[in-house]
Amino acid sequence: MRKQTNITIASIFFLTVVVLHLYGLFFTHSALAFYTKPFLMISLVTIYLTSTKSPSFWYVSALFFSFWGDVLLLFKASLFVYGLGSFLLAHVLFIKITVGFIPKFSPKKVLISLKQVNVCFLLKNHLLLGNQIRHKQFPRHQCGLKVGRNSKAKHQFL
Repeated sequence: MRKQTNITIASIFFLTVVVLHLYGLFFTHSALAFYTKPFLMISLVTIYLTSTKSPSFWYVSALFFSFWGDVLLLFKASLFVYGLGSFLLAHVLFIKITVGFIPKFSPKKVLISLKQVNVCFLLKNHLLLGNQIRHKQFPRHQCGLKVGRNSKAKHQFL
């Protein structure tokens, strides 16, 4: 019960900050938007930390760098590059988190899939073009690679 209350309080805090920030943006209260911008990430981290049993170090770190990116970009000229660097680190961490959710793939399965695609492509060409393939009367829109002089592959129309 206590945990649900904490999550509710954190959610209300987040929604309050979002509404204040949007009010500041839409009704040109730039000071309100300026001061509520960092609190968006703080409230988001608060929701995450109160709602999970074992928080991810990587996710909290990514939100931390997002927070600093927001803060540093508030001061446009002097700290702009540092803000971009902070957002770059945050995005690298978010990519690392996302890659962890993707199941591992087997190179053998990829090769089998490619082989099946190639077989289907060749069957389609054989069935649709039939006699034209044997007499090299290819339609001009089909592209291929041709090995030219000096063993350099050249892209050309067949």
